[in-house]
Amino acid sequence: MIRLGMEQKFLQPAIRGKIADLMDYPVPAARVVLSGAKLAEKQCTVTGTEGYFMFNRIPPGSYTLEVIYSGFSKLVQRGIAVRDHAITG
Repeated sequence: MIRLGMEQKFLQPAIRGKIADLMDYPVPAARVVLSGAKLAEKQCTVTGTEGYFMFNRIPPGSYTLEVIYSGFSKLVQRGIAVRDHAITG
């Protein structure tokens, strides 16, 4: 089981977060996929050694985030709202 931790600050529109296991250890090299009607195509990234990821310059709208990591169930979070000049995380 993995979990998604997010925070919000006012800067350029972005989505960032940290992927960690149930013991709060970071999950490095997890695949993170962002999709939404405002994107021309899905965006993908991989978490760093401390489990962090970031998608920059995301148009305001509603998004779905999927986290895929070998040996864990896929995590899907829907309805992530991005507003003007905000970092959603």
